[in-house]
Amino acid sequence: IEPPENGLYHPDAPKLFPNLDKYEQWYRSSGHFHEGKRWDLTVIFPTFTIDGKKEAVDALIRAYEKEGINTVTWMREMKDWNKTLDQLISTPPLAGNLGSITGFAFKFSSMFTVDLLSVLKKADVPVINAQNLFFSSNEEWLKDPQGISPVGLAFQFCNPEISGLVEPTVIGVKERVRDVSQNIHAYRYVPVPQHLEILARRTARWHALKEMPNKEKKIFLMYYNHGAGKQNIGASYL
Repeated sequence: IEPPENGLYHPDAPKLFPNLDKYEQWYRSSGHFHEGKRWDLTVIFPTFTIDGKKEAVDALIRAYEKEGINTVTWMREMKDWNKTLDQLISTPPLAGNLGSITGFAFKFSSMFTVDLLSVLKKADVPVINAQNLFFSSNEEWLKDPQGISPVGLAFQFCNPEISGLVEPTVIGVKERVRDVSQNIHAYRYVPVPQHLEILARRTARWHALKEMPNKEKKIFLMYYNHGAGKQNIGASYL
């Protein structure tokens, strides 16, 4: 079964929604809506909503809502998706009330075209880098002193960070399961609860920062030693 593109998803909803108007109607009537709170737009590939892959995404959505964040998850299409993203952030309830974008689908540097960057600048919110680990299982990840494989580090964390994503967090890992009916072993993604909770709290703080007047914000500049000589003291990435 091929999952549909461009649907709006929520794990508690009985169906996918074709637009924000219908999604918001359900979201409010179902009791999920937090009055006066900002929204997170989570961007995923359509396959993230099938059994065996959706558990971590579902858990993150619920963790966000527990922190008072309104959520909508978009199953993005593969072509010209910057146009649909622009339409979404320009349409109520996201227009003027967006607090963050969670970017599961922002792994490739080639995605950051001039057109997409202009949309993200228009959104003017942090893009959160939440990730499922693709290249190692939960057991391998916990045992490995390095943690994330070099390929996974470059693919899922370095590229997004260079492109401007923040809060890199592993929220899902692969768990080996046995399919008794076919007598084979497979993998499914399971949530990492402690990481989910931390990311949800930090995302809520980004939303609070968006509401704070600039004169009340504080900036931290970190200085550190990086070698001998006249440039012994330097600032981090200024």
